[in-house]
Amino acid sequence: MVSVTKIVTALGMVAAVLAVALALSRSGSAGSRHFEPTEVRRGDVLRMLRETGTAMPREPVLVKTPVGGVLEWVIEDEKWVEPGDRLMVINDDNALKEVTQFRTEMLGTRQSLALARVRRKHAVSLEDQKVRAARRELNLASTRYRILSATPKGGRRLIELHEQLLPLEEASRQLRTDYERAQDVY
Repeated sequence: MVSVTKIVTALGMVAAVLAVALALSRSGSAGSRHFEPTEVRRGDVLRMLRETGTAMPREPVLVKTPVGGVLEWVIEDEKWVEPGDRLMVINDDNALKEVTQFRTEMLGTRQSLALARVRRKHAVSLEDQKVRAARRELNLASTRYRILSATPKGGRRLIELHEQLLPLEEASRQLRTDYERAQDVY
């Protein structure tokens, strides 16, 4: 039979294990908390809890970059990274193609801008010619109106007005030919 001392010893061991388990469950696991004593002279007292462990993303993302390419090198898993360290190297072929494409688009845009400036300058010069021609036509028409509306005071007045009209008509004719020639060239 089993002796009473063996039963008492077994019950004592079970009680000791239960007491240790209860003590550990109330204070938390002994290895998960780390306390550092700190001397405080003045100021607010803050409570800090430091834990060590591993952070894992819920949905792992392999690599996302704004530049498409082929990965040539990626940092190894579980390696410490300092600020400024390289995490990956992307093949430059695709990036070079994109840069070349952007440069080509930029040159095309610059050429379009230069062409628009030349066209604007040409249009301004044409409009200036039209304005000058319109002013001369106005001067000519006002002189003709004075001829028709003025009461003759003698034969000399008509000759004076005719002499005033001759240079205006010549300037208008010259301007009209210049305008037509510029229009043909354009």
